[in-house]
Amino acid sequence: MKTRIEFTAFLDVEGASDMSPVDAADWVRKALLYGDKHADGWTLHGSDLRMVEAVGDDE
Repeated sequence: MKTRIEFTAFLDVEGASDMSPVDAADWVRKALLYGDKHADGWTLHGSDLRMVEAVGDDE
């Protein structure tokens, strides 16, 4: 059993005005994995949290 957390987020990337979907997905993956070197941490507002539910391991 695991918990799935669904949330809404955005990521501003300076100096990258034309980006492919593959490049964008890579930026998001790295931001979630490593964080933002210019930020002190993450901020999540209650309205950004869309869903928390228990799901099976096969989902």
